Amino acid sequence: MIKKHRQIPLIIPKLEALLRRLPHHHLKHADIKKDLAKWTAGYKGEESLNYHLEQLPPSKYYILHDLRLPHGKYHFQIDTLLITSRCIIILEIKNISGTLYFEKTTQQMIRTRNQQEEGFQDPITQARNLRAKLRSFIAGMNISELPIEYLIVISNPSTIFKVSNNHPELVSRITHAANLEDKLTFLQRNLLEEILEQKVIQKLSKILIKSHEPLQTDVMSLYSIKIADILTGVHCPICSFLPMKKVTAKWYCSNCGENCSDAHIQALNDYCLLFGNAISNSQLRSFLHVETRFIAYQLLKNLKLNSTGSKKGTTYTLPPPSC
Repeated sequence: MIKKHRQIPLIIPKLEALLRRLPHHHLKHADIKKDLAKWTAGYKGEESLNYHLEQLPPSKYYILHDLRLPHGKYHFQIDTLLITSRCIIILEIKNISGTLYFEKTTQQMIRTRNQQEEGFQDPITQARNLRAKLRSFIAGMNISELPIEYLIVISNPSTIFKVSNNHPELVSRITHAANLEDKLTFLQRNLLEEILEQKVIQKLSKILIKSHEPLQTDVMSLYSIKIADILTGVHCPICSFLPMKKVTAKWYCSNCGENCSDAHIQALNDYCLLFGNAISNSQLRSFLHVETRFIAYQLLKNLKLNSTGSKKGTTYTLPPPSC
């Protein structure tokens, strides 16, 4: 039973907006594009697990996707958490192609692809750290101590993984997504006692979901992007030309001739992703290339936004960005 669904990480649409608003020759363009590809691959890998999780008996598993929980001054992220009457299981999902070799001595996962080697953190160490933090988080809930298990799930079916002789634990802790149900059964083979009642499982799920704090990333600061670097204006929804021109009640594209009445919605979505959800009339005029205060006011009025302040000090609250 899915209690918390997976959502697209907000950093993905933020990076997409940033790429739309930066010149292709910008020094950070390639880095941002590379990071976006990594985030997107990670999300797709987690999403591809959904089919296999849906095959699990819904009465036996409470499923919580994408949990970000506080730990002191910091947070820890769990890709997917399964809660059963016998234990909690952390699923650490890896969407990595090529051949993976796991070495315990160096605590590394080494990926070989196209005759190139690349090192990653040992996922066993990573999962153990998550288990310790989750155990600490649950400790103050007045709930019976639960066994916390973990699995490393390889979402790419073509990925080959190899394990060094001194890393036998990993054999029982790693699986391709297609074998997930069998691996979960194997993992719980010695956990015969049902520790948690259904109402306690529900309580634990609600607390975890309520404690979830989505990652908020200021991508402008992350990549040291100056406001002056951002391309303003309204993109054409057909040819992506920038900027469209406001002509009476529509936006006109001088490149392909497209006329559109709501092309500014995407532009305001970009503004919200990059600068936050507060916008003034003058900021809207500057970002959308609107000539008069009255036209800007009409655009804001038609959006039926909440506002604070009065006259020139009025600030409008844009809706949450669409992903």
